[in-house]
Amino acid sequence: MINPSASDSVASSFAVVGADLFATTSHGVFRSTNNGSNWSAVNAGLTNYYVHTFAVSGSNLFAGTGSGIFLTTNSGTTWAEATSNIITLGANTLAAAGTHLYAGMDDGHMVSSTDDGTSWQRDNSFSGAPIDIIEIGTTLIATAAGSGSGLYFSTDQGASWTKPADSGLTKSTGSTNGVFAVIGSNFFVATGLGIFRSTDSGANWTPVNSGLSDPHDFGDSTEVQTLASSGANLFAATEFSGIYRSTDLGEHWIQVNVGIGEFSHVGCLAAIGTTILAAIVDTNSRSSVMRSVNNGLSWEAIHTGLPTTVAFNRFIVRGTNIFAITFDGSLFISTDVGASWSPIDSGLMGNQVRSLAIKGTNVFAGIALNGVWRRPLSEMISSGVSVSEQPATFKLDQNYPNPFNPSTVISFVLTARGNVTLEVFDMLGRRVQTLVDQAMDAGSHSVKFEAVHLASGIYTACLTTSGTHREMKMILSK
Repeated sequence: MINPSASDSVASSFAVVGADLFATTSHGVFRSTNNGSNWSAVNAGLTNYYVHTFAVSGSNLFAGTGSGIFLTTNSGTTWAEATSNIITLGANTLAAAGTHLYAGMDDGHMVSSTDDGTSWQRDNSFSGAPIDIIEIGTTLIATAAGSGSGLYFSTDQGASWTKPADSGLTKSTGSTNGVFAVIGSNFFVATGLGIFRSTDSGANWTPVNSGLSDPHDFGDSTEVQTLASSGANLFAATEFSGIYRSTDLGEHWIQVNVGIGEFSHVGCLAAIGTTILAAIVDTNSRSSVMRSVNNGLSWEAIHTGLPTTVAFNRFIVRGTNIFAITFDGSLFISTDVGASWSPIDSGLMGNQVRSLAIKGTNVFAGIALNGVWRRPLSEMISSGVSVSEQPATFKLDQNYPNPFNPSTVISFVLTARGNVTLEVFDMLGRRVQTLVDQAMDAGSHSVKFEAVHLASGIYTACLTTSGTHREMKMILSK
């Protein structure tokens, strides 16, 4: 009987390359050059020694391990990973920005694709386990857990990532999606100890929790689940205290739970123009999707096509299309701002959707233990449901009311997705406020302009996107 050198090894697979015999064991790969009389370990380059199987192609030997597929071209002397261009694990988060699609994988790595998922490249400059990724103008911001937890920034479409000092953050972000929100140049992040705001691209953070409370949390700390912004309104969903709203960049918060219930658990939020959606679980463990069209002052339940026994953990908005992922991995779509929903997860292997991203005309779904799947958006909006037509005209509407004191609403229409800035200038040409500075989808949008601290006079709103510019005069009369 001839065995590989490790006395407690059990060979599970064999392969022959030329005159060499290879065996897989729980201790890696062993090679014999004398028909099995003697064996030596050949594992240089393997990151996981638990080898399941072999495959041979000419002089190339492939080994399937617990960490992916590895290749040797020199009879096992050295091994190199051969799965950098495919995804074999589940994707916890997906995001699309520019020409890139990003996926945060189960093994804690970030990968990206520039060909709609046909091939993938691992990003080794991202040292944490990716949780969530958002696009703000030309900047990507990602949260990460694990040993590299914190915030990461990229200004080159994910080619490289930097991790600021995160000065002032007293706890890194947790595992909840939707922990970001942006209003103008203000970044907000939700953590296990409340909400923090940065005005310098994440270098320094200040807590903004006045008015927030959570009677089910320890002490006076606040467990914020998710954030969403609509114009100048910032919404926060807490663990057991429902929804809060701030109209002054987080300085002060008030509860807006009429129709929801004070002690409801809110799993996720979404803003579509001036409409806000909230997925809740009430004190009787019933699940509902709630909608507000008045900045949270009141809420109504919208159930058509949705299960009431399964909670939702994420909304993804693209134009007027809203995608919803449940905690059990089901996927739904609404094309009428949440009034009705349809399931769209037929054909997905395992039916366990963890993440979703929309890029161009395709929808990408990250599936538990089954990689990333792609499907044309047009296939999901059949059976009488149609995608809203792209607006034909880029325009900036007159604010309403006008004259105003101290707030007014500015509405505009985008003909295509792109980076948008909406700024307000005084009569001397000085910029007094940036209302929007981020990527936005095609369609109609509205932003609230607060002028509490400004003097009476004429102000100019300037809207810019993709080299196109519009201006509009407003009168502040106090």
